[in-house]
Amino acid sequence: MLISRRWLLFLIVLIFVFYNVETKLALSFSSQSTPQLIESAVDRKEIDRETANLYLAYAIGEHDKLPVEYQSNVAWHGTAYLLRLQNEVATMKRQKERMTVERILSTTCDSYSVGAMPYSVNSTYFYIEYDSIYGGLTLNDYITSLDNSWETEVNDFGWAAPPVSDNPPPDNLYHVRIDNLGGGLYGYVSSGGTHGGFVGDNPNTSWDDEKAYASCMVLNNDYTGFPGSPQRALDATTAHEFNHSIQYGYGALHSSYAPDMNFIEGGATWMEDEVYDNSDDNHNYLWPEFDQCMGAFDGNIYAYWITFRGMTERFGTNIAGGSEDVMQDFWEETSKGTGENLSAMNTALNNKGITLADAYHDYAIAVKFNKTCGGNYTLPHCFEEAASYVSKAGHTSVHGYIDSIGDSYTGYVEDNYALSWVSLPTASSGYDVTLENTSEGGEIRTSVVCDTGTTLVVYPFSQVVGVGQSSTLAGFYLGNCQFVVAVITNQSQTADDPYFCVRREYNLTVSNSTTPINTPTDTPTSTSSAQTSTPTPSSTPTNTPTPSHTPTLTPIPNPVQVVFIQDDYLYLVEENNGENNFVIKDLTNPGSPIEVGNLLLEDTIYDIFVLGNYAYVSFGNQGLKVIDISNPANPAVVGTYNRSAKSFSQRQKSTETTNNTLPLEHVEINGLSLGFINTTYPFEVKFSPINASTPMTYTWSPPPFSGQGTSQANYHWPCDYYCEGDGNDSITNGCNWWFSRRLYEYPLHISCCIYPCWCQ
Repeated sequence: MLISRRWLLFLIVLIFVFYNVETKLALSFSSQSTPQLIESAVDRKEIDRETANLYLAYAIGEHDKLPVEYQSNVAWHGTAYLLRLQNEVATMKRQKERMTVERILSTTCDSYSVGAMPYSVNSTYFYIEYDSIYGGLTLNDYITSLDNSWETEVNDFGWAAPPVSDNPPPDNLYHVRIDNLGGGLYGYVSSGGTHGGFVGDNPNTSWDDEKAYASCMVLNNDYTGFPGSPQRALDATTAHEFNHSIQYGYGALHSSYAPDMNFIEGGATWMEDEVYDNSDDNHNYLWPEFDQCMGAFDGNIYAYWITFRGMTERFGTNIAGGSEDVMQDFWEETSKGTGENLSAMNTALNNKGITLADAYHDYAIAVKFNKTCGGNYTLPHCFEEAASYVSKAGHTSVHGYIDSIGDSYTGYVEDNYALSWVSLPTASSGYDVTLENTSEGGEIRTSVVCDTGTTLVVYPFSQVVGVGQSSTLAGFYLGNCQFVVAVITNQSQTADDPYFCVRREYNLTVSNSTTPINTPTDTPTSTSSAQTSTPTPSSTPTNTPTPSHTPTLTPIPNPVQVVFIQDDYLYLVEENNGENNFVIKDLTNPGSPIEVGNLLLEDTIYDIFVLGNYAYVSFGNQGLKVIDISNPANPAVVGTYNRSAKSFSQRQKSTETTNNTLPLEHVEINGLSLGFINTTYPFEVKFSPINASTPMTYTWSPPPFSGQGTSQANYHWPCDYYCEGDGNDSITNGCNWWFSRRLYEYPLHISCCIYPCWCQ
């Protein structure tokens, strides 16, 4: 009996050992990183948000205390999660967990977690503390990688160097620790630690950053097991994390203009390729969730780098003043407070002569087909390293199919820059493709793209489709197309930094056509404008900066009503489906006119006359429209003459006066329809015509939080009568209650609140 008990005990121990070994092996080969494992446990309600915050803090600063079931060797960066902890720790209720998280946050970059470092060394730009280094790398490898990241991003590209705090490291260098971070964690940047903290104004910029922070960087001391070689993992990490150091130095991560995480982490991941083109670590983060909008993206934030690459590669890679210029301008706009998220990105692209809408649509074409630049595959519809992307992650998948003529597909595409792809039939006859916007919003842009096997031929629809509108590409003929896709983007921007994006439904139909007029050939065309065009040869050098609008020969579409030429510009009105488009084309190269701007007009146009900075457009017995063309990329109606109303208005200089009065015709209020409690939201009144006679008074009802009497008012809902708990939350005091789960998962229907929801 004694022997039997011993054997029973032995079997129990053996089972326990095998269970733990099996668990650890399973975790080693997990497809999820440590933060993803923690988040999955929250979603399954195995742990609550406060426990998740504690485990995430352990993963960053005290990984030996992290429960084994959350340990993974899947690589991840820590900066975004540190920022999240900083934002959420103040809402934690349980004192023990909160104090632990606060302690770990306050000691990042210090010696608390693993003890004091025995050695230190100064490089050209960094004060480096270290102990043992593993994985075949040496201290000199770390120094070289760090210094090259600084020299490329600051010295060559001209980004502002991060500032130092009131307690700077020796010789005012930037503080780096080479530490034992455990498996999977590349490194992180923190604004805490002995040498980090609030600075205010970064002396390395020419403007007041207001919320600049000094920071420090922690690098793993062992890059064995990371994707690629240890050296490539190290190089990708220094380029990536040092870009976060610059972001902190711009004051961008703590200001009210702080970008979304896809800009913060996607941008840093994008920088890896600019500094170390051969590291290719970012190729492990493909693909992002394409049907999620840029403005409120909550998918794989690291994978969003390919979007920035697709929008900027045309300007040149790995060179000063090329692609990096766009991202640098984005962060500077954010730092100055002159742009926020989408508006900052649009301004940065405008500085290169293109709009965000155009760049995003071109990217949507490039990332669907993933053609390597060369031959007739030219920018902006190709990638320098497309073959590597496909080899690593496979081809991108379409969202829907239309298999036969007469069939249709109903899909959706979110506001604020999202995309949708629909495969079209490979029929032997020509057909029409019609897109209808069946939703209550959105500005849906479509191109039919043919891959001939040697080039991409692009057929843009003649208009961007708004609410209740439709547009048809008539007579598309397959010709020698091997693959045809309708590329659909939604360029409706509802806010500079939207909190959510609404799905806009569309219907795409393929129908018989009697006149095939668009025959695909092996010659590329551009989609910088939403105009139907016949493709003609165009060449763009690979791996060099290219013009913002790839030159193409675009014959005047039929029917054209009126044309006027002045200086180097062609002004014309095109009629399509009963609507008129006022179009401006650049004739600098007469053989390849480029559309630079357009404006939708509702009336039948009879004539155009251009004088100076104004175009005068006659619409028959109705009267005259005056269009400001001083900025050809953004023509705008500034005056009208209506025969029946006997009134005329034309833009006046500030020193001029007029006895004429122009009545107000339309007023709308722009603002969110969804939001969150304890958050201030701006609402703005806009009216037309924009030069209506003044004075005007603004009275908001209900009374706003601030801004009464002005065109912009702020509303603030301190409590939510409609919130419900999930079992882990306690709703005992509506005014003081904070969501213990992710705050942005709980939108408040502002439209339901006729009056501000003050607590009773």
